[in-house]
Amino acid sequence: MDHPTLRGRSILVVGYTARVAMEITTALKRAGANVTATMSISHAVLLAEHDGLLSAAVVDSSDGDRAQLCGLLETRRIPHVSHGGQGVEELMQALDGLLAAPPRIS
Repeated sequence: MDHPTLRGRSILVVGYTARVAMEITTALKRAGANVTATMSISHAVLLAEHDGLLSAAVVDSSDGDRAQLCGLLETRRIPHVSHGGQGVEELMQALDGLLAAPPRIS
């Protein structure tokens, strides 16, 4: 399936085993996204704090330390999806939906 809303977007992939992170990263890159992957929540927090170009994030929902990161993503209005077992295609569709939606205004 084509995912035009991902093309040229900067996506942060956080957590996961190396195999799962590679599957997600490969699918996002094939869709034309620029991907940064890290297994460290603290590294992801630093990236989210200092990368003004971050379009979205995919966060491993099984990582118990993700609350600080998800809170920061919310504060910075960076769309994110917690991924914990669904297929990569479902994840891509969820990201498509988040990035295609108009920005939320508080």
